[in-house]
Amino acid sequence: MSEPEDEGVKRTKVSRACDYCKKRKFKCSGKSPCNLCTKKKLECVFSIIDRRTIRRKNKKRKIKKEVVKPVIDNQTLNLLTQKANIPSHYQPLLIFPLHNGINNANDITGGHKLMVKPEDPPKLIFDSQGNLRYFGETSPLSLLFECRAIFKDKLGESEFTTQGTCPIVDEPEESEDVVAPPPLPTRETFNRIFEVFLININQVCYVFDTNYFTKNTVEFVYADPTCANCPRDKISLINLVIGVGLKYAELCQDPIVAEFTHSAANYMEFGLDLANRYINKNKVWVSEAYSMAYYYYQAVQQRNTAWLMLGTAVRNAQALGLHRKFINDSFDDPGYRRHRRKLFKSLYVNDYIVSLLHGRPLHIDDYDYDDFDNEDIFEIDRDGNQIKSQKLLCLIETTKLYRITGKIIKNCYSHSDKMNGIIAEKLAIELKLWSVNLPPCIQIDKVVENTDSRTHHSIDTIRDAKIPLLLVHLSQLYAIILLCRPFFMYIIAVKAGKKKASKRMKSIEEIAICNFGKAAVKSSILVIQLVDYYVGYIQFLPMRVESYGVVHATFNAALIIGMSMLYYELNGSYDDPDYSRINSMGYLNTAKQVFQFYSDRNIMSQRFYDSIESMQSALMGKFGFDIHGNDKEVKQEVKQEVLKKFPMFNYDDFIDNFGALLPMTTMGQSVDQYLSESSTTSSLFENSVSQPLDMFMYGMGEININTLER
Repeated sequence: MSEPEDEGVKRTKVSRACDYCKKRKFKCSGKSPCNLCTKKKLECVFSIIDRRTIRRKNKKRKIKKEVVKPVIDNQTLNLLTQKANIPSHYQPLLIFPLHNGINNANDITGGHKLMVKPEDPPKLIFDSQGNLRYFGETSPLSLLFECRAIFKDKLGESEFTTQGTCPIVDEPEESEDVVAPPPLPTRETFNRIFEVFLININQVCYVFDTNYFTKNTVEFVYADPTCANCPRDKISLINLVIGVGLKYAELCQDPIVAEFTHSAANYMEFGLDLANRYINKNKVWVSEAYSMAYYYYQAVQQRNTAWLMLGTAVRNAQALGLHRKFINDSFDDPGYRRHRRKLFKSLYVNDYIVSLLHGRPLHIDDYDYDDFDNEDIFEIDRDGNQIKSQKLLCLIETTKLYRITGKIIKNCYSHSDKMNGIIAEKLAIELKLWSVNLPPCIQIDKVVENTDSRTHHSIDTIRDAKIPLLLVHLSQLYAIILLCRPFFMYIIAVKAGKKKASKRMKSIEEIAICNFGKAAVKSSILVIQLVDYYVGYIQFLPMRVESYGVVHATFNAALIIGMSMLYYELNGSYDDPDYSRINSMGYLNTAKQVFQFYSDRNIMSQRFYDSIESMQSALMGKFGFDIHGNDKEVKQEVKQEVLKKFPMFNYDDFIDNFGALLPMTTMGQSVDQYLSESSTTSSLFENSVSQPLDMFMYGMGEININTLER
């Protein structure tokens, strides 16, 4: 008979009992010490396992041995390695992948395997407090703060490290209540302003069909001088077009500005006020109106306001189903269907541009955009054939590219706890496939064709596709930099200034990380080269003044090149002729020329110029060379024009040895595993501390550099 328990303790059903109660089949409280052992003053031990309470793990029997799926199949590999139609020096990812087959990757490893230590935290992700870092910062300004922290740690205090933050140029202007609409200009004056608008805005990203807008809005409004019977949407759109066009005319100092008695802000505020009043009407023209407001506030450097305007345009478009295939197909008019699809693709591209360059969250989710693959946006000729213009081809390919860029942001700049080389390799393959499948008419060699605009007086500036072409390939190079930047910053922070490692053969993981770093530098060089040729092309086309993406991409590239110079100077040698001191300083000087070219129209361009100049001064003061990269002791300067010979840079070597990542994938060895053990097994990061990148915590105010290795 079991002994009674304490009256004050109510026994509940338990799944275990101590050894004493189990052997004697007494009721047990299940907690050590139990009530009975406490009462009898016995040692309460729980050592007998009650297997009735342990669930059996059902394991499926495996008949066939699991086969690790390769990253790419043979068909894709053949596509990657086939000969392209354009010259090889215009192919950014020509050497990728290196090996000729899928199944021979294991032979490249040479039997070298690294022992993984599960107890070691991955070094690339956590700081010394265990907090995640390196998330969501794709803006060049974020990279600037990182560069300053590393320069301060490696070289000490300088003007570059002590420079204040960027001046606030986003303060809105004083606006007044719109009492009366501003007068419309004459038709001839409007045509000139409309031309400026088309060159700088509608030729880059789609807002509306030019012919349709001219016939149904411009001619309708000018047919009624009093605008008494004009619909509000037409009045709003035409005032917004005048506001944006007049602002760009002011930036390019066009004489037509003297014909206006009202400012661009008056036209913009009146048109936007009408759009605000009719925002609840659920019309597509509201998205068009807010898109033009986005371009206007971007031109006047009010970036927060521009981002808000773009968000409103996107939300209205989503509310009307412009991103849904079923809704778009429900309209009978094919021209209207094409307009809806082109407008949303343009919003998609702009959303990624402003998010990447400012580090803001995206408005559009890829999973929600189910009409992404539909390319029915081309006009139809009389024979029923599509008119595939360069501009719309660029829009389609840029949209595809930014979907890949979104994957890069998600996998490399999110709150993930891994920086996985396998995923990075797959993304590199996607970029390669995208480049291989580009139509010949928009390949990268078309950017540098006919670069001297002085000899081409017949250039149709409205239909000239130089800006869309530049947008396509700058976006590609920016995506490559984003993919490689975490690995590049790791190498700079850990290896710069260290003693040279032993001459043993590097592992696959070491080669992969180094190749990521090289790819970041080489793509940055290409950015500056492309922009330099573009500026040389438009310097005699005064109406083309749009500079937003060009300036930010150039600044991002210049910072990467400056960081690579710091690395090579601290290590005492330049391994590649393209990375020589003279060439690198030439690239930075050319970037400064680009900033100087745009400084009168873009206040941030002057700020970027000052930052790069102070970075050069820090390098020159520490390592003793002049602005051209020559040693100061040498009396005769040897200047080298490195940017005026575009084919001199060998595209065949762009992302050279990048295919070495493939054996790493076959091994199932990710970069984060390698980094978790590199402190004991790798000579590449010899003497590295456990947490080399604590300073890259974002949003923490002052950047902490105390945890960098000494």
